[in-house]
Amino acid sequence: MVSKTKQIDLTQSILIGRCECDSVVKFPFFWAEKIIAQATKEGYQIVDLKRDNFSEEQFNKHMIHYKPSFVFLNGHGDEFSARGYQERPVLSANKNDHLLKDKVTHIISCKTGLYLAQCAIDKGCKGYIGYDD
Repeated sequence: MVSKTKQIDLTQSILIGRCECDSVVKFPFFWAEKIIAQATKEGYQIVDLKRDNFSEEQFNKHMIHYKPSFVFLNGHGDEFSARGYQERPVLSANKNDHLLKDKVTHIISCKTGLYLAQCAIDKGCKGYIGYDD
């Protein structure tokens, strides 16, 4: 009998960065719980950087160590950076955007789709979903 379930490489990991610093980002913070539950059910290892752990230092460290295939960030942002805890930059154009090489990335942050996205794509990011407004 052939299984209809899609085979997943269990070595794959997903990095989720999320903050709940105000009402604008609070809904996606809790919505990420559904992503975590489903990805875990599918066999993915989850790296969940939340609240004060959603910092540039932790992001860099975990991106290098776990080499996630998918990166999902939720916080504030601008053309040049996605921000985490206390609205401090976590991912910045021409600083650590090279860490997105070979990754698919979804960033729920204002305007990161303008410049940061292009910088990441230029450095080998496989796909970037973000807002340009």
